[in-house]
Amino acid sequence: MALLHGRGQGGFASEGPVSYYRLDDLTPPALIRDLKAGPGISSGTIVLNWTAPGGDGMSGAASRYDVKVATWPVINQDDYDSLPVYSTWTAPRPAYSPESHVVSGLAGGVTYYIAVLSFDAQNNASYVTSAANIVAGTVTPIALSGWSVSAAAASADTAILPPADLKGGVLPDLKVKLEWSPSPSTKTVAAYSVYWDSGAGVMDYITPLASVVPPATSYTTVSLSTGVYRFGIRSAAGNGIEEPNTSVVVSVKVDTVVVNVPVRAEIKVPQSGKRIAGNRVTVLAELGTGSPSVVRQVLFQYRAAGSSSTVWNDIPAAGYNQSNPAASQPYFIHWDVSGLSNWDYELRAVAANIYGQADPAPPSIFVSIDAANPQIEEKAVGSSQQKRTEVYNTVSNKVELGAENGTLISVTLSAGVVTAAATTLKTVSNPPSVPAAGSALLPAGQNLGLTLENGQTMLNSPATLSLQYQDGDNDGLVDGTLARADKLAIYAYDPASGQWRKESASSIDQIGKTVTAQTAHFSLFGLFAPAAADLSDVLVYPVPWVPNDGNPDNGKPYNSADPASGIVFDNLTQSARIQIYTITGELVWEKTTDTSSGKLQWDGKNNSGRNAASGGYFAVITDTADGSKITRKIAVVR
Repeated sequence: MALLHGRGQGGFASEGPVSYYRLDDLTPPALIRDLKAGPGISSGTIVLNWTAPGGDGMSGAASRYDVKVATWPVINQDDYDSLPVYSTWTAPRPAYSPESHVVSGLAGGVTYYIAVLSFDAQNNASYVTSAANIVAGTVTPIALSGWSVSAAAASADTAILPPADLKGGVLPDLKVKLEWSPSPSTKTVAAYSVYWDSGAGVMDYITPLASVVPPATSYTTVSLSTGVYRFGIRSAAGNGIEEPNTSVVVSVKVDTVVVNVPVRAEIKVPQSGKRIAGNRVTVLAELGTGSPSVVRQVLFQYRAAGSSSTVWNDIPAAGYNQSNPAASQPYFIHWDVSGLSNWDYELRAVAANIYGQADPAPPSIFVSIDAANPQIEEKAVGSSQQKRTEVYNTVSNKVELGAENGTLISVTLSAGVVTAAATTLKTVSNPPSVPAAGSALLPAGQNLGLTLENGQTMLNSPATLSLQYQDGDNDGLVDGTLARADKLAIYAYDPASGQWRKESASSIDQIGKTVTAQTAHFSLFGLFAPAAADLSDVLVYPVPWVPNDGNPDNGKPYNSADPASGIVFDNLTQSARIQIYTITGELVWEKTTDTSSGKLQWDGKNNSGRNAASGGYFAVITDTADGSKITRKIAVVR
């Protein structure tokens, strides 16, 4: 009879009078030698990283991993064997691949000792693995009698908050420049620790690549070899204790082709490292390279962090009138994450130029889906869209929400605007039951409710609101309304008087189709264009109208798509009639409307459709609501 040694598996068999022990596979998986442990992003979790062994030594792939957890030091194989299996992970990756798994369901603040064994298909097992030690957020390796065990605290210093909005770009000399937003901690951040994966695919949170002293929030590496690199940032207190985030991470491809890419989009919202939840999460990209005129589309994609798959998934557009890829600015879609597991996910935006050539190496960021404790929660509620966002007193906060109609809403709070150290801003696009504005205001179809959940309504300093409007046909009117784009302003509703009141002077960006104003309070806001109360401010221009001399200051030939062409009658009441007469009293042209939007144009033709002759004319303008009239002189020079 042959004897089996070690931890391999075999089986008894017999042939006639002879019995023997058949050895099927005596080669176990190799010992895991680089196990690292770190606190997870969610409470009561620990993240483990290591290099996968094979099924036979370092060849092939193992069949499973068994994880055992203790609250007392595990110092030998017998200790390990005495413990029940805490978790089993199947489908290991091939030998030499990076592995990353999360141990969950742990108690906060407790030190755990964790060991991982690998098994092959014949149930051969490796021996107890090597690992790392983490105590109160400080990571240091330990070794015990030839092998080491992982000890990890399931919670860390919660007074220190992570930085955010980590971005990475490749410089011409193949250096990577990292930039991020400061930590909002009220406790002093002594340093930002920069970590990386050295291009191996597994983050090393043991040894920092660099330490950056605030207020600096950037770091540039040395020139790197071509490849894909991941970088992460953590905040550290003066006592050396770090917060334990594993999701303020960016992935950057270093290559000469990346430096010269014609178009590039970068994820702007949500920011890297944020915990998100909801069925309408805004995913917004901005162009880092190129302009909208050379971009055909931006495709939004995601994949689970730590996945062995290289396949990216297109994000299904959850919005009613959206598609992925996005074809025009603002480049955003809504993402329904309510059906996805709580986990870290990698996001990227892939821009393609007008010839269909896609960015070969778009940068990516990492976020966490956390339905129980999100920093950003965004969902559809009836016909409204709600977004709840954590905001902080110590840093500037910008909240951006993509509305269902394709426009973008942003609220910017500078440091010190809110009274509490941290609170939640609730933003509601298209809230229900918006009070009517009356005939004095023309609604532009954009309303916004803002509430701070700490109960604060008056702000310590003004916040900035920006509301986009739609004018797809560029006729100068907000699509689907009678509101003139050049007259738009942001108004706030005053429940005490039941009136809409104009906020501080609004600025209008007619190229970006955005209206911006400041407010010292949060309540209900709307975008309106004022209607003229009477005819006292009517303007007629240009006078004379010289449409064919090539000088647009003297007027342009009428074009229905150009609101500045022809002879313009401006600041009209909503109900108006215009009658144009020759100096002898002959009626040349007449127009009556109840929907003037404050502005009408004469195309320079008479009622028969022929060009009016050069000469002087009188325009009689009537407010048909009350019968009041005014007269203006005009002239045509052909």
